[in-house]
Amino acid sequence: MSYLLKNGLLPPGSDSPSRVASAIKKDMERDIPPNRNLGSFICTQHSAAATELICSNFFKNQACVEEYGTVSEYLDQCISILSRLWNSGENELPVGAATTGSSEGIMLAGLAMKRAWEEKKNAVGRRPNVIVGSNAHTCIFKFTTYFDVEARVVPVNACSGFAMAPLGVRQRLDQETVGVFLTLGSTFTGHYDPVQEIGQCLDDYERQTGHFIPIHVDAASGGFVAPFDPACDNVIWDFRVRQVRSINASGHKFGFSPCAVGWLVWRDQSCIPPRLLMESVYLRGTQTAFTLSFSRSYAPVIVQYFNFHSLGNKGYQERMATLLSGAGRLSSELNGSGYFRCISPGHEPSPQIEKQERMICLCHEINCPSYRTSQPPSATGLPVVVFTLSDTFAAQHPQVTISDLSDRVYHKGFSIPYYALPYWGPDGRGIDVLRVVVRQDIVPQLSIIYDLLTHEIRQLCKE
Repeated sequence: MSYLLKNGLLPPGSDSPSRVASAIKKDMERDIPPNRNLGSFICTQHSAAATELICSNFFKNQACVEEYGTVSEYLDQCISILSRLWNSGENELPVGAATTGSSEGIMLAGLAMKRAWEEKKNAVGRRPNVIVGSNAHTCIFKFTTYFDVEARVVPVNACSGFAMAPLGVRQRLDQETVGVFLTLGSTFTGHYDPVQEIGQCLDDYERQTGHFIPIHVDAASGGFVAPFDPACDNVIWDFRVRQVRSINASGHKFGFSPCAVGWLVWRDQSCIPPRLLMESVYLRGTQTAFTLSFSRSYAPVIVQYFNFHSLGNKGYQERMATLLSGAGRLSSELNGSGYFRCISPGHEPSPQIEKQERMICLCHEINCPSYRTSQPPSATGLPVVVFTLSDTFAAQHPQVTISDLSDRVYHKGFSIPYYALPYWGPDGRGIDVLRVVVRQDIVPQLSIIYDLLTHEIRQLCKE
């Protein structure tokens, strides 16, 4: 047990730094090691060169643009690289920002859409709304709550292919709709929303009403996966879709940078209402920026720039191929075990899923129509494995639950998070699932993970 007193009080005297550090390290031995935190999207493996760059640049503050001009140029280069990866037009001049993860990027993108709507419309007495899927990340609902915007939620479920359906969007649009949030790589299941199809839906609405509605794509994970996945060559999700005004991604996920850095790119300067740009003059030089945070380390930005140049297009393609292949392999093994059924897109659909897609589903949530996407679910998606108990196994062993399995695995030193997907199943039933995010340091452990899951579920059957 640590000698450090955990009484919430500042100690009256000083102590040896090495002794305190040793005690803290001893305390943290109880925690799950990062490479066994299997449900996290955060990159947990860096090369020696990247680690040296992190350590040597940690104290450089992004707010000090003049003092660290070289790094500021790196930031601009990263935004330029991402805008081209996301197919900005030849004659367009994209602008962007480095953010503290995708959450800040989503807040900024949402604010830009809201302010643009307010400037075009007589907003007095009118409450703006955004269209968002039930598969959206929590930070989008933070945006709607913190900035007083109505969230009109399109239910996502097995019948919609675990992605937002265009018909569900169309039924919720009106003159107060300031934008549509779409997800390229759901945190819950790894699926991509059909951005191009929903853009066509917004085209139809604009022709009928004259009201242009922009799209923001939350590509926190998919923004670094889709450009390097050959299966996505015909998936149009980025600035090629006319309504897409902004895209965010997390560099510290599949961009392979350290935590925390996000990226937000707008199609051009006109997408940012000028009154959102704030000028500061109390550091060297004058800065004009649109951010929610101020002081943070430049180190993640530098490593992002390092990754772009050290990996290049070829290196990113190779890494994504490894991760996606690993996810597909683990999915197939879990599906074939008889214990589990995968619902993430990185595998061939099981007969049960195919049956569900042929069903005429009735969702039990209020205001949720019966619908399905115009195209069948594709195999494109994130390198994640999301799975539940197979119907046959669950019927034969009703005492076994996914949450119990998650607990048993945790006590063996691996964290595989358990969560519920309410109303996501056929006929409005919920689905309880586990998620494994296949990262670089997870790939060598895939066989161990499979063996651990199957062993522990057999043990649960005996109890």
